[in-house]
Amino acid sequence: MKHTKEDIQNIITEYVGGPTEKIKSRPSLQTYKESAKMVATGERKLKRLRLSPDDRRHLRVLREAMSELRQALEAGAQANEIKHKRKMNNAVRLANEYTRRTDGK
Repeated sequence: MKHTKEDIQNIITEYVGGPTEKIKSRPSLQTYKESAKMVATGERKLKRLRLSPDDRRHLRVLREAMSELRQALEAGAQANEIKHKRKMNNAVRLANEYTRRTDGK
């Protein structure tokens, strides 16, 4: 079965949007840990998608963004604010780059 860009969007919504909202509504070390696990699950699901070559284009940037987000959440769970901010900035930059590359078509 081939997957589509809609499958990518669903993963982003569930495994990036969900944890982000969770952190905003209930910031705690436990929430950061749970959110990092959710993002890691999303990374694995994204990697397993069977996409056409066109849909796969620029996916590396998105996977990198999710990895940076997971690392930021893990740093937040360890109360490492400096690393958390640096990794979050990288995640946002990479996510914006992915959006720019895919919406520019």
